[in-house]
Amino acid sequence: MKYLLIFLFVAPAAFSQMAPKSVFGEDDRVPMLTHDYPFSAIMRLENTEGGHCTASLVGRDLILTNSHCLSDESGQKKSSIKASMHGLSNFSPTVSVSDIYLGTRDYENDPAHDWAIARIDKPLGDIFGYFNLAEAAQVGPGLTLAGFSGDFKGGRTAGVHTNCSLKGIISQHNVMMHDCDMTRGSSGSAIWKMNNGRAVIHALNSAQRGQKDEHDVWSMADSNLSVPVQTFKNQVIVAQNETINHKTEILVCNSKPKRLKLAFGFQSDTTSISKGWVRVSKNSCKFVKLPKVVQQSNESFKVFVYSEDQDLGGSLYKEFCVGGFFGFEKNAKNCEQDKVKLFTNFGDTQFQHIKRIQL
Repeated sequence: MKYLLIFLFVAPAAFSQMAPKSVFGEDDRVPMLTHDYPFSAIMRLENTEGGHCTASLVGRDLILTNSHCLSDESGQKKSSIKASMHGLSNFSPTVSVSDIYLGTRDYENDPAHDWAIARIDKPLGDIFGYFNLAEAAQVGPGLTLAGFSGDFKGGRTAGVHTNCSLKGIISQHNVMMHDCDMTRGSSGSAIWKMNNGRAVIHALNSAQRGQKDEHDVWSMADSNLSVPVQTFKNQVIVAQNETINHKTEILVCNSKPKRLKLAFGFQSDTTSISKGWVRVSKNSCKFVKLPKVVQQSNESFKVFVYSEDQDLGGSLYKEFCVGGFFGFEKNAKNCEQDKVKLFTNFGDTQFQHIKRIQL
């Protein structure tokens, strides 16, 4: 059976035009305003020409989206793809996308494999979390889709449709029908359910079937389409098991009502080293560039933080003398004549991972 597929990548011109809807009955989308998991693991993909799609973290540094989001009509991989997170208030890091693996280079004639996996240059899954994958897509209600539809909030805020349904497979094409409301820009959106606190992907939103944009009710003739998870799950697992080197990093988030001026101490079984000063604006987050010995060592370092004018609280306090600029390695026992600074322990670094510190 032939049918019209409308792929849901937003081209640059769509930012100044109303993108076609694919909505059934009332538009059930609401703005994605929460930064909690799993919404923290949803990304907005954009290329240098300004077109955009949606993607989801499926590993520490892996994203899942559609093949037509990362390749052009000739099947060539697009260059200069950027991914931005909306996982924290007032903090939307942008990362580069590389190592693209396409399910197909001919997505128009092979919609069953309109999926793609790519790697990002920071393991943001360490701090934002990532989606799990179901064994196989299950027909039925109770699913959620969140995508950066071009008609919704200018494509800058994702629209979320909860309790939508997977309707069944079109067997000759191995694509799955669904009734989740969305428009162009939502290509690559995960369709998921929660299971024991984890978001589990059942399918990948990919296209619109039919010629109309708004429908009174869902029907097989006018449906949204998706790629079932069993089509791409094994390749995601292979990519997850690949060893990729990353820098050890710290992300510091300041929820205080004023800017913080911070110094850091790092202590392992063999090494003590300090870093100062780092300024973090109020209600924002900042990646802290670590000393090379911390960044490159496979040792775990305890992380101590000192604020010039704030009691940071935390699980453990330690006092250290100030010798020279920052004598972190000196013990406080004989510091009566020296100025003493109060450090708070915020846990340990993990080699090649990002640690988030919330202040």
